[in-house]
Order: sequence, then C-alpha cells, then structure tokens
Amino acid sequence: MSAIEFQIGYLAAGVGLAVALVAVRLGGRNPLLPVLSAVLTLAGVYAGYLLEMALAVSEHEGIPVSELLTSELVNLNQHYVDNIDPISILFYAIGAYAAFQAARKSAG
Repeated sequence: MSAIEFQIGYLAAGVGLAVALVAVRLGGRNPLLPVLSAVLTLAGVYAGYLLEMALAVSEHEGIPVSELLTSELVNLNQHYVDNIDPISILFYAIGAYAAFQAARKSAG
C-alpha cells in the first residue's frame, strides 16, 4: 500500500480468504472457525495498517521501522486511531466478511 500510495480492498478480502482456508485446514469442521477466522483477519488487517504506517513514518522521519513497531508502538497506534478513515473501516468489514463466509462454507 505504501509503495503505490493506494489502498486495495481485494487485499483485505485476500487476507480473509487465506486466514479462513488455513483455519479450516487446521480446525476441520469446528463451528467456531468462521468467527475465529473473522477475528484473526481483523487482527491481520490491523497489523498490515500498522506496518504500512510504520514504513511511511520511517521513510518520512528517518526513524527505524523496528523502533516504531517496538518502543513507539503506542504512539503509532494512537496516531492510527486518531486518523482512521471510513475506507479503512470498510476494508476491515470486507476482510472479516470474506473470512467468515469462506470458513462457514468450507467447514459446513
């Protein structure tokens, strides 16, 4: 996202599908897999946004990404929360929905 300066909803859906497929592969037909897949996808999309933000800040400010993701993580997270936009929330929803549906259909 940082390299092309554009957010792609397909990436969130792809994360959701990948998480769901791995969850079904490891968990079989467990009825909790759709919910677990959605939650793990939300965590993955969030981590992706934080990493993208850390890369952008590192490039602009010259602070190492490792420092941003360790000792400056609280500040990075607060900056993300303060500046979240509706399209990011939509991508969270797309990813969680894709994960839930893929796991539900695969486990069912």
